[in-house]
Order: sequence, then structure tokens, then C-alpha cells
Amino acid sequence: MTSPNKQFGNISANAALILIPVITGLVAAYVGWLKWPDVLVDFGRELYVPWVLSKGHVLYVDVEYWNGPLSPYINALLFKLFGPSILTIELFNILLICAAGVFVYRFYNRGSRPSQAPLITASFLVLFAFAQFLWMGNYNFVTPYSHELTHGILIGFGAIWLLSAYSRHRRVWLMGLTGLFTGLALLTKVEVAVSVIAAVLLSISLLVWHERPKPGRLALISSSFITGLLLPILLFAAYFAFHLSSFSAALEKMFSSWLMMAGTGVSGGIFYKKVMGFDNLYLNLKLMGLSAAFYLVLAAPLVANHLVRDSRVARQYGAYISFALSALALWPLRNSIPWFEAFRALPLFMFTAALVLFVKTVRGRAPDLHRHISFFAMAVFAFMLLLKMVLNTHIYHYGFALAMPGALLLFYGLLSWAPSVMKKISGSAGVFYGSVMAVFTVMLLWHSGLSFELYSLKKTGCWQMA
Repeated sequence: MTSPNKQFGNISANAALILIPVITGLVAAYVGWLKWPDVLVDFGRELYVPWVLSKGHVLYVDVEYWNGPLSPYINALLFKLFGPSILTIELFNILLICAAGVFVYRFYNRGSRPSQAPLITASFLVLFAFAQFLWMGNYNFVTPYSHELTHGILIGFGAIWLLSAYSRHRRVWLMGLTGLFTGLALLTKVEVAVSVIAAVLLSISLLVWHERPKPGRLALISSSFITGLLLPILLFAAYFAFHLSSFSAALEKMFSSWLMMAGTGVSGGIFYKKVMGFDNLYLNLKLMGLSAAFYLVLAAPLVANHLVRDSRVARQYGAYISFALSALALWPLRNSIPWFEAFRALPLFMFTAALVLFVKTVRGRAPDLHRHISFFAMAVFAFMLLLKMVLNTHIYHYGFALAMPGALLLFYGLLSWAPSVMKKISGSAGVFYGSVMAVFTVMLLWHSGLSFELYSLKKTGCWQMA
């Protein structure tokens, strides 16, 4: 039985760890406060479209639009309720960031190291939610160039969370909610919708394979998911059909981006080739290989782990010593390290993670099913999002959203899975964990400094719309 003093100590330690992402988020929000968007580049659409909708105009009828209708009408409702202002959008998006932060914290709060969830949540806030790494804004979650992208990814998180809950509790209504979130994702952006569908359907297939439900229950599960999936689509289609010529015309407008991607050569243009990395295959494949090698170098402490495994002092303090020495060595070199290229190999890692988790899920026992399904769904979701920038993966530009789920899962792998493997191989993981933490810390500080530098060049301002 745990003593009261030890329980109090554990509660105090957990409370202190929770302060890491909270303080990080507050500082990141303060640094970029009212400096996030570039209203004349891209973001103007994110204000104009919901503004005219809040005045009574109809999407696809009075306003030409190629993405799904969900995000414009969410923002239009905000303008209707609180007034048309950039600040209205920013504050709501900050609330969404808080919700996403809670999800990230809870999703990665697993394993024997309590520090991993706060650090991963802090990395979400610093590297993605409030970041600016280019001269142009709009590549953050506060003022994104496309709300369909950020809304869709957060909806995808919700679908994965609900599916994970179903795998644990086996409640049919949870499958219905999973379908509902999947249907909402279909009303955002093509690449997000495809990623959510792939992650959810593959995970459901694994769940059905494990559960092997009787025909009656299988029909109940399927009908619940399909009903949830179709509900938001049919509601929006019925609304637009009232203003258009027919129900089919409404569906055609709602999914016009899907038809455009399938029926035109826009995705094969030079812009998309550059985004995907197909404009220079040799160079981008080479950089991907170098990025993968960078993470293999992190395995170098394996030798040191093996040497110190029999030393009680080294086992207790090896992580701290390794962290201090590695951080001191890296800090003077921080501006020479090509941090932006460090995520090039992310698609390889996500594909590998999905494959390994698939095998573990198929072979796994019931107690491990919930955990394996959750991470498998996240790995598939992350990999599918990365296909748009498969050979040119960065965390800036489109990567602020597309690379975010994969980067967070990679961080978890380095902070949790890799140390476990190291401990099995060498009997100790302290030196490895300390080295990884040093790289992780220096990387976050460097990116934080870059965001601070770019935000400091901007003047604070808030524009009120007419």
C-alpha cells in the first residue's frame, strides 16, 4: 500500500509536470499575441467567406468554394454570435488548441515516464500551434491559411479518441460517434478526409477481426457507424439542395474538390510536385536518407548504456549526466544543425510504425488491444497526411498541420518506445534517454527562438471588420 507521503509526492510531481505545457502555451500565446496572420496573403479568404455567410449568403450559391462547408459555417456562426472580427476567430481557435493540447496530453500519457506527455504537449504548442518559421504567417493553428485543414485534423484526433474508447468499452454509441466525426472530416479537406477514413476503417477492421462479432452485432456496429457518417453530410446536402436545383447538385458542390482532384491534372502541376518532393527525386531521397541517419546516430549511447548497466550510480544518475553533457555539446552548434531537415524521414517512420503496430495488434492479446489500436490509428492517420509532402516533409509551410501528428508520434517513440527497447538490449536506458532529451530540448529552444525573432518584427494589431 502506497504511503500518504508518497501519494502526495506523486500528485505534486504530476501537478508540476502539467505546468510545463500550461506555461509553454501561455508564453507562446503571449509572444505571438495578435501577430499571427498575414491578412493580405491567404488568410483574407478565411475572414471574408464566413463574414458574407453570416450576412445571409449561401455557400456554393452566392460564394464559389471548393472545400467542404463545415469550417466556413463554423466561423460564420462565430461571427453571427460574437461579431465579425479577427479576434473572434483567434480566440475560438485558441480554445481548439487547448482542447487539442488536452487530447495530446492524455493520448501520450502512457508508459513509465511521466515527463513524456507534458513534453510532447509542449512541442505541439511550440512547433505547431503558435509557431511561425517563415516570413509569412498563416501556418499555425491560430490563424491557419485553411481552417478545413486544422479543423479536419482536430476532428481526426476526436475520431481516433472515440475509436480507442470503443475498443476499450465496446459501446455501440461510441462507434456511432466515431462515424459522426468521420463524416464531419469528409466535410473539410480532401487530404484530411482520406487520412481519417483510412485510419478509422483500417482500425475498425482490426477490431472486428479481434472481436469476431456475431452477424447481428456486426450489423448493429456497421449501421451505427454508417448512420453517424452520413448524418452531417445529409444535413448539409439537404440545406444546399433547398437553394440549388437538386440534392445531387448539392452533393456535387460539397465534394467539388474531390471531383477536381480526380478529373483534372491540378495535382500534377509543378507546385504540387515541389510540395511532394517529386521535382528533384534524387536530392529529396538523399535528404530523407540523411534524416533517417540522424535518428540512427541517437542509438550511439547504446554502447554507453551497456557499459554502465552494472553501475548503480550510473543507473541512477546516467540520464542526468548524459543530458547535461549532450546539451553542453549541442548548444554551441544549435545554429549549425539543419533542424528543418530533421523531419524528412517522417513518412518512413510512420509507415514502419503502422506496420509494426499492425503486426502487434494482430498478434496481441486483449489487454494490449486498446493501446495498439490507438497508436495504429494515429500512425496510419499521420502517414496518410504526409503523402502530400512525402519526399519533402518539413514542419513549416503545410507541415505545421500535415506533419504534426507524425512528429508527435515520433517524439513519443523516442521518449518511450526507444528507451524500452534500449533497456531490453543493454539493461539500461538512462544514457540514451538523457541524450534524446538533450536533442529534444535544444531543438525546441531553437525553434522557439526563431518564432520569437519573427514575431518581434511585427507590430501588434487587431483589425475589426465592417
